Amino acid sequence: MLDYDNTSDQGRQHRSIMSSPTPSTSASPTARKLLTKLSPLLSSSSTCQSSSTFSESQQTIASWMIFNRKKKDSLAEGMVIAVREAAASKSDDAADRLLVLLKIVHRVLVSNCPAGGGDADVSMWEKSAPLRHTMAEKVLPALLNDLAATAKEEGPCVGQVEDMIKSWKEQNVCDDSFDWDNVTQKWEHGLRNKGGPSQNNDTDAAVTESTLADKSAKDQDDDGISANDENQVNVTSNNTSKETSSSSPVAQTDTIAAEVDTPTTEDKADEASSPDVLARKFSRQDSTMSVASVGDIDYEGVEEAKVEPIRFLEASKIISQLQITRDIGGDTAMNISSILGHITPDVEETCRTIIQQKEQQTGDDKDSTNPLQQHAETLGKLPDDFLDLDLKYARQSLQTYKEVIRQQKRARLQCLHLLLQSRCSFGSMEAARILFGREQKTGDADDNAEDQQETSIPNINVILDKLKKRKEALSDAMALEGLDVEEDAEEEKKLEKEEKEMLPLNWFTEQLENETKGGESGSVKLDDCLEDEPAAKKLKNE
Repeated sequence: MLDYDNTSDQGRQHRSIMSSPTPSTSASPTARKLLTKLSPLLSSSSTCQSSSTFSESQQTIASWMIFNRKKKDSLAEGMVIAVREAAASKSDDAADRLLVLLKIVHRVLVSNCPAGGGDADVSMWEKSAPLRHTMAEKVLPALLNDLAATAKEEGPCVGQVEDMIKSWKEQNVCDDSFDWDNVTQKWEHGLRNKGGPSQNNDTDAAVTESTLADKSAKDQDDDGISANDENQVNVTSNNTSKETSSSSPVAQTDTIAAEVDTPTTEDKADEASSPDVLARKFSRQDSTMSVASVGDIDYEGVEEAKVEPIRFLEASKIISQLQITRDIGGDTAMNISSILGHITPDVEETCRTIIQQKEQQTGDDKDSTNPLQQHAETLGKLPDDFLDLDLKYARQSLQTYKEVIRQQKRARLQCLHLLLQSRCSFGSMEAARILFGREQKTGDADDNAEDQQETSIPNINVILDKLKKRKEALSDAMALEGLDVEEDAEEEKKLEKEEKEMLPLNWFTEQLENETKGGESGSVKLDDCLEDEPAAKKLKNE
């Protein structure tokens, strides 16, 4: 990997930067997080930072971006906003800030590249391919054009950028379909047209930002992290978080999770309806399914049954109660992975050699020279953060984090299974029939009229009419006792407005049977008496 952190103009006077990237309220959450992480790096000139610390900070952000590669559109959105703000500043350090952003993008593009040599992770390289393509397509053209327009011709920036572009092509950081000539042309065009960022580029960046903002909305609910992802994070931290302990809510929700996953007589279904089958059957795109497409859901393999709301609540409580624990565990996993990532390959090889030597030692050999003393010089390269690491606690934290993810996944699959089982019907039609239908009897046919009246479910208008009469009776009784029950004109108008007869809900359009005591039957169409938003009936306590 190329290192360009030591080539800044040493003779330039240090000046304070006007402002750092400010997270926009209209940006996606991931974009705002990226802008917050970029703010310390862009708040002062690169010459004001020590080489090792500044390079490490850039690598930290690049590793964080690779870890969150599934939210590539939001990350590109954040980088575009940072580029626009850095280019719009009129200070002499605008080129420095743009160069810092380019170095971060460069680290994202070449990280784990097999062609770059070193300890490359081929699996992570393949997984981060969509992120690299998005960065090269959405961020590089605007970034290079603005950097070329603000950089000094005699400065080292030009040579650094050309070396970066050359390394991108040699290492083939994007697939063959990517047009690198367009990137080169943007850079050369900016060099030829000095004087600041072009207006066309600002327009393109604005369009790109709005497009990415729309796409990034789909990333907000994507919080699934695979086990492989947990081992690939390389974010720098000085101390591991010890806020997660064995007394976390994981143990408290084990009973709830077991109850949710235990099938009952109400949701007996064949093997095709198990959560494991649902996990393979539904992709991430189903999580963004709109209400308009609910009718297109494939219910095959899941028997229809009535689902009580309490079962949805139990599964949802597991997800919400464990979310804080998951966030803390995620930070801990990232910190531990960052610490382990700073161990050099030669130290790892030495440790393996020492383990093999200890296994091969016999009883007499144990009195000989300690293998640790033989490799003391190499082991001295171990980072201080690693030596201070509590391995037992770190292992326990990762196991807790893994268990939280597993329980949340099971709860989400359980919610999905209940949705399919209930056919997305939660009793609203039955409630509407009771609320706006005719008076219904729940007693047996052989019961007398008095018993039927006690078990009847009256229409809501009947209930309101009874309440109105009861209120009038109470007002008359209070007036006879000499109490003042008169209301002012404004209050009377307000009550009259609230007491108008309620109309059926706009979505309740089915025909209701008109059952009367005299045996008269028929149907009443409600289409002509619907209102878009029925007025909410507010009963005032007197």
